[in-house]
Amino acid sequence: MTSTNPYYLMQVTYQGEQVQSGSKVAGCIIASYSKCPGADLSGQSLQGAFLSYSQFPQANISKANLKVGSIAFADFAKVTGTDVDLSGTSLVRTNLSGADLTRAKMVLNDASEVNLSNAVLDGATVVDSSFVSANLQGASLKKAIVRGGVFSGADMSGADFSGADLSESDFVGAKATGANWEGAKYCNTLMPDGSVRGAQDEPCAGAPEFGPPNSTITMSPAEPFFQGAQSQANATPAQQYGSTLAGCLLVQQTKCPNVDFSGQNLTGVLLGQSDLTKANLTGVQGLDISLALSNLAGASAAGATFVSGAVTSSNLSESQLPNTQWTFASAALANMRGADLTGANFSFGDLIGADLTGAKMSGVNLSDSNAIGLNLSNADLQGANLANADLTGATLTGTNFDGAQYCNTIMPDGSVKSPQEGLCPGQREPMAKPSQ
Repeated sequence: MTSTNPYYLMQVTYQGEQVQSGSKVAGCIIASYSKCPGADLSGQSLQGAFLSYSQFPQANISKANLKVGSIAFADFAKVTGTDVDLSGTSLVRTNLSGADLTRAKMVLNDASEVNLSNAVLDGATVVDSSFVSANLQGASLKKAIVRGGVFSGADMSGADFSGADLSESDFVGAKATGANWEGAKYCNTLMPDGSVRGAQDEPCAGAPEFGPPNSTITMSPAEPFFQGAQSQANATPAQQYGSTLAGCLLVQQTKCPNVDFSGQNLTGVLLGQSDLTKANLTGVQGLDISLALSNLAGASAAGATFVSGAVTSSNLSESQLPNTQWTFASAALANMRGADLTGANFSFGDLIGADLTGAKMSGVNLSDSNAIGLNLSNADLQGANLANADLTGATLTGTNFDGAQYCNTIMPDGSVKSPQEGLCPGQREPMAKPSQ
């Protein structure tokens, strides 16, 4: 894995020290639901901080390390955050309106429905992050690096992208009235109307590096970030955008109800905002697939792989998804009511704000998952693995947890169930280190 792979940054980051939940930094308690408006946290190490549902409006987080944590559903309006590092941190429905995030680093963020209205991100590095249905009205991203971003359904009215690098970003379906694109760099960029600017077959030049130039990390399949890193290293889609497969046009906003994709390789395919109701996705290889804002109600996908993919804000109600793989995938804000997820693997997955009311989830693996604000009412989680899962703000009315495994599990009220020092049983620590 080279230093241009975003998971290079994650591998190095997780080998660093994490801030302890409940600890006090600059007078602020670092925990969910914390209230510390106007706090001066500039330059502080807040790596791994779980601050979902917290209130830090007008705080100073400039040059702070706020990587691989969560500020989902939190109020960070009008913060001063120049040079802050938010990489890997959950920003789902976070209020960052009016924030100064000049030169901020945002790599592998889920920022679905984030409020960045009138925020300043000039010169920021934004790589492989999701801004599905985000509010970017009046935001400034002048000369920012915005590569591999997903802005489906976002409101970017009046946003300023002048001089920005927009390589491989996806703006299909975004509202961009009055947006400024002057001097922007395009390379395989999907525009709001679905057109492609800067189309080319070879990789886009100028990818930022997340470590020393030309450095690499050799990873084994046993490493927890191996699958994510592999999906980024092999980024070429298995099917060409605009081609036809099983009678379905492979573009965003396509309409292919009842399509039979069983056994197909859909790695890297973009099918966001599409009608795929009752589709057959059984055994599909869908690494890094984009299905955000799509209708997959009643779909069948037993044994399918969606590693590093996205079904953000999609409808998968009553779908059949047993033994599916969702490592590093985003199902944030998805409707999975009544779905069959027996034996599914969401390890390191993102289920923030998803609705799983009445879902069948016996034997599900939610270890190390972001399940903040999840609705599990009347769901069946017998024998589930909840080690290191973050269930802050989750609704658990009538949920069956018989035989579930807890270890450092963050419960809905922010408390920790079955706390344990060190690694939980079966947990793997990132070990591979950079070399040049």
